[in-house]
Order: sequence, then structure tokens, then C-alpha cells
Amino acid sequence: MIIRKISNYGDKKLKKLIKITLIASALSMPLIAHADWSIKALDARIFLGANNQEQVLDINNLGQVVGSYFIGDPQIFHAYMTGENGVGFKDLGTLGGDRSVAYGINDLGQVVGQAQLANKGPTHAFITGPDGLGMRDLNVPFPSEFSRASSINNSGQVAGDTSARAFITGPDGVGVTVKNIGQTIPVDINESGRLVGQINGTAFITGPDGKVITPVQPLPGGLASLASAINDSGQVVGRSGASYGIQAYVTGENGVGITNLGTFGGSFSEATDINNAGEVVGIASLETPEAHSFLYSHGGMTDLSLLDVVIGNNWSNIQVTAINDNGQILGYGTLIDPISGLANTRGFILSYTSDTVFNPQPIFIPAAPIPEPETYAMLLAGLGLIGFIARRRKQNS
Repeated sequence: MIIRKISNYGDKKLKKLIKITLIASALSMPLIAHADWSIKALDARIFLGANNQEQVLDINNLGQVVGSYFIGDPQIFHAYMTGENGVGFKDLGTLGGDRSVAYGINDLGQVVGQAQLANKGPTHAFITGPDGLGMRDLNVPFPSEFSRASSINNSGQVAGDTSARAFITGPDGVGVTVKNIGQTIPVDINESGRLVGQINGTAFITGPDGKVITPVQPLPGGLASLASAINDSGQVVGRSGASYGIQAYVTGENGVGITNLGTFGGSFSEATDINNAGEVVGIASLETPEAHSFLYSHGGMTDLSLLDVVIGNNWSNIQVTAINDNGQILGYGTLIDPISGLANTRGFILSYTSDTVFNPQPIFIPAAPIPEPETYAMLLAGLGLIGFIARRRKQNS
């Protein structure tokens, strides 16, 4: 019956029916496309000075950035934070002096760091409320005029140090416990309260809530090591001495096991941060003394300094400092103004997504699921339309 009806349509009407059917089939399928890398310069006031006192130090999962910036005089600098995706700028002030630095931020916008109490006075660890509001002294209970808060998790637990002694707080920065166990400097904390850092020249990891300190196994042949960051699975990253140089590493869950991330041909590399997908950022040397920034993802290392989006937008000498769970990489580098030709050191957010093509030095990206045999006909039929849509989107962008 159906065949008889189609035959009565005639060739012209039959072609039209087939065309409509194929378009409908193609529209019901997901588009096959890849997102490009992108790079965004941060606000003009957020750039590194010659003495490295202005910094871009941390980024949360909303893309809010923290660090410090000069207030005219190079001896006066304040902590700052941006809005989402690096847009906007907020001076966080101090605790009464003329200096402050923001080292960490959680997803609520609570910021931690250190700030001067009075001009030329001591510096104390601080925490803010959500969205960077209400800076307050953590009042670390140790006989020292110096304390620093280096990181904060989403419950508001803070990690820091005072006179080379680690401390950890309870939620929302309430209740400070100092670890009086030697030269211990923590640099990061995860959602379960595990701390990582350096103790007497060796990287360490703690159990939940900062309890039970355990050394991180160094690379083969290595002695001294440093831990830079930890994710919520307990994977630790940093650098470790080895018989073949100083190299970046990543551990397994809970700090167990260690993997050498390698270099770009030289003998030095260092991992600066890791996200909850296990993606690592850092720097690595080439065969020459030059070093490039890298992203370690899906089992391979990508040279970020050679990305088309970096070179094509007049960036050079980039250094990456942090990465969030959405593929936003925080860093700084030299940016050349295309009109004036002047070079400034600026902060940036370099972004990618799960379907971004990594180039140069492509790394393994999991393939899309193979369609069932009966879907191949629709797939082939829709390729022409998909190509047209992709070209139109590119033209529109």
C-alpha cells in the first residue's frame, strides 16, 4: 500500500519526500563539531609588575580570579577578585595596613590570603565572606606576627601557615588548629580537608581534616619534593627531584603512587594545579633553557605556549598557575598591543571544552560512541545538512 502511494507521487514529489525525511532525521541527531580554544585578557589593572608583586593566583569554578595588584606605589598592593569568567574587578582592601594578597577562592566567592594590620605592621591570615565581602582576621593562635592563608574549600575550611607551622580551620574559617610538627607549609586543601604542602623538604599529604601527615612518595632516585595542589580524589601534583632532573608528577587517589609527567625535551618541569578531572597544568623545559606552559590531560602533555590562539592573539612567555573543573586555565604572560606595539605583562584565562581539539602535539581524546548498524543510513543522510549548519554557524560567529 505504501509503495503504491509513493509510486503515484511521481519523481519530483518522491525526491521532495525523501529530502524532508532526511532533513528530519539529521535534525534529530546531535551535531558533530569541535569547540575552539579561547583566551581572554583580564582587566588592565591586573598585570604583573617587574618585581612580581602583582599576581594572578587562583580561579574558582565560576571563573572568578584572585591575586594582588599595585596601587600606584610599588610598595602598596591590595588583594583583588574578579567577577565570573574574569569580568569586572573588586579591590578587597586590607586589615588596616597598605598591603594584602589573595591566594585562594572557593565557589562561594570566599577569599583567603594575608593582609597587613597597619602600615609597616604585621601581616595576618584573612578570610572574607561570600563574594569577597567582609575581610576578617583569622586570629591564628601562635606567638608570631606572621600568618598566611593559602587555600580554602567550599565548606570554608582554610589551610595556611604561621612561622612555618601549618594550620587548618573548621568550616567558615572558625576554629584554628596549628600543627606544631616541624617546618610544615601547606599550600592546598580539598573538600575533605586533606592538606598538601612541604614538610622538612618533602611533599606531604594529610588525612581528612588535616589529620595524620604522610610523605608523598618521590620519583625514582629523588629525595626532595614539593606538593603544589590536590583535588577531591586526593591526587597530588608538584615537582620531585630525580636522577634525570626535577620533574612534575601526579599521584593516584589519596596520594598513593606517582607518575612522572615528563618535559618538552629538557630536564625540568613543575605541576602547579590539578582539577577534579585529573587534568594538570604547569611548566616544562624544552631542549633549550626555554620553558613552556603545559596541560596534562587524557594521558598526554599539550604545549600551551604553541597554541594558535595564544600566538595569534599576540601572547608570549605565558605561565599558567591554576585550572578549574570547567577547563578554564589561569595564567599570565606578555601581551603585545597590536596598535602601539607596546608589551605588557597581563593576566589571562585560557579556555577549552571537552570536545576541543588539542593542537599542537595532539593528545588522545575519547572517541564518540559507535552508532548501531541501523542508524548508519540516517547518519550518512544527514552529513550534508550537518556540514551546511556547521559552515553557517562559523560564518555567523
